[in-house]
Amino acid sequence: MGQCAWCPSGHFSAGGSDACGAATCPPGSAMPAGAASASDCFPCADGYYSAGHSTSCIACACDEPTQSCFHGTVTSQEHVVHTKATIVGLPPSLWSPSLTQAWAKVVADVIPSAKTTLASVDAATSTTDPPTTLVLVTTVATADDASTLRGLYASKAWLASLQAAAPFRSRLLYDVVLVDLTHAQALASRESEKHAHQSAKAAAVLKRKRHVEPIAALPADVLDAVSAARKEKEVVEQQLAQDKADAEAIEAKPKKAHKPATHVRRFGTIQVTTLNAPTPAADVLTDSAKAFLAQRTAPGRPQDIIMVQVTPVARRPIIKKKVTKFKRHQSNRFKRVSESWRKPKGIDGRVRRRFKGAIRMPNVGYGSNTKTKHLLPNGFYKFTVRNVAELDMLLMHNRKYCAEVAHNVSGRKRKEILTRAEQLNIRVTNPNARVRAEEAE
Repeated sequence: MGQCAWCPSGHFSAGGSDACGAATCPPGSAMPAGAASASDCFPCADGYYSAGHSTSCIACACDEPTQSCFHGTVTSQEHVVHTKATIVGLPPSLWSPSLTQAWAKVVADVIPSAKTTLASVDAATSTTDPPTTLVLVTTVATADDASTLRGLYASKAWLASLQAAAPFRSRLLYDVVLVDLTHAQALASRESEKHAHQSAKAAAVLKRKRHVEPIAALPADVLDAVSAARKEKEVVEQQLAQDKADAEAIEAKPKKAHKPATHVRRFGTIQVTTLNAPTPAADVLTDSAKAFLAQRTAPGRPQDIIMVQVTPVARRPIIKKKVTKFKRHQSNRFKRVSESWRKPKGIDGRVRRRFKGAIRMPNVGYGSNTKTKHLLPNGFYKFTVRNVAELDMLLMHNRKYCAEVAHNVSGRKRKEILTRAEQLNIRVTNPNARVRAEEAE
């Protein structure tokens, strides 16, 4: 500060400028650094003001609504400026006290009444180039001093003075935060009132929940009605339980053995008792099925002969273990090798030696159940008939064998065979071959 020179009367240097400018700016405007006249001043935004010779606009901080935040206005309480600086290159143990003293000296040269103290130190964990954040608190008496201090920080002239005064050489980054005690106290008071209101509201809700209203005594007629409804409900439940017990007792009784319906037919001296054919359930036909039946039953068209439907004695499920053919080895590689199976007999044959991944060879394990061998899907064994006399062989075996008319039987003989098969209740697999039923005109 020894190199500074006094400005002429009525002039001063705005924020550490090397030229003396106008003394003041109009109310509500600020002066840029080195302003030569009042015409260089710029207006402040709404809610901000300048102390008449500051280089920046600050927020209004008056206590009373009637006070004005323009030139020369001060607050009723002290202003506090929080300054945060980041030091890179040296640990805080080497420069924290020295930096605080140098900072206080720089501020005191501009504002003698200012008080600067160290608020907090936040050191990083880096070992190579550790950055450390320092928060310094500067207390000033008036708003003019606060704006002057802010102008000092904005001019960056204090940075050179601070680096010259502090016994270290490092990079110094700065960030200035201005906090007004009046505004801060108002915010704190408002937060405390809000918290107290919320606490009181929560206490009232809790008290209301804990408070139990006494239950008023019910009239006698209401109590009688409730008792009667309860008794009626018990009677209904007992009746339901009794009905359930009766149903279980009926189900527990032994049921009579069901005798299947039969009919008796005589052929000379032979009496044959046969089970009645089961009545098929009425199936719901689709539109396409109905159209097909209508076409088949059209007038003038030969109709199929509907034979008696005899059920087999025992319906055994037919399971085929192997449904695909065993193909000969390498039949897919050479046309001269057919697909019909031939057992490989070469000394190095991988199929004969059953290598992993080779095709399988037939063996007895692929055989199906011998009890269902030659058994048709309808549950009968097929018996070929060529004349009416051969049907008599199936007289006692009509539930094990079904008749199939040979392909070379004429139509006239087929009609006789079908008529005799209907009399003996023998199922025929091909009743419509060469024969159709025609309606008499």
